[in-house]
Amino acid sequence: MPPHSLLLAAPAVDGDINPLDAAITYSILGQQSKGLFYIDQQGDIYSAGWLDRESQAHYWLTIRATDSGTSPLHSTLHVYIEILDVNDNIPVPDSPSYSASVTEGAAAGTFVVGVTASDPDLDSVISYSFGSGNERGHFNIDPQTDNPDPTLALSSSVDVFVRVLDVNDNVPSFLQESYNFSVPFIEGFSSWSGRIENDAEAFAGQVKDSQPESV
Repeated sequence: MPPHSLLLAAPAVDGDINPLDAAITYSILGQQSKGLFYIDQQGDIYSAGWLDRESQAHYWLTIRATDSGTSPLHSTLHVYIEILDVNDNIPVPDSPSYSASVTEGAAAGTFVVGVTASDPDLDSVISYSFGSGNERGHFNIDPQTDNPDPTLALSSSVDVFVRVLDVNDNVPSFLQESYNFSVPFIEGFSSWSGRIENDAEAFAGQVKDSQPESV
């Protein structure tokens, strides 16, 4: 609530006929108000500063009304002020960033990572959605629940890094259906004949002739 907002009208009356005796002045007693409230000479109570429910949810004020007689008389009034909550705080992620790993080929619905946030507003309801990075739709997020009033919604964001771990799911395959090599006769064993490669990025072999006399 902004400063100088009218909170309550609490006028007092004085039955004296003499207007000088019946004139009333008002004051707020004690330190509970902490300078956040003031009262004018009509008995209207105003906020003097910003009121934030997350800082303090309620206040007890003691109002004194004093007349202007030669021997002033006074009475007091106790006022309870409750600060109603508004959605004025953005959700704060519980971690500045998140990282997770998931194996390639994981089944749909595999849990990847849990992202949580906190909101100090009273009865806050947080919903989750993707801001960017999921344009291909590889991930789903459980929104938990929808915000009850989107017009008052505040938002924040957090980075999530997901590493896809490799698994051995590719069989070796040759780049050619057949290979032909010419092997000259050389005495001895293990002469180099040729090289065979595949497309699985995991194997490249050399062919050696270990029995040249049998070729």
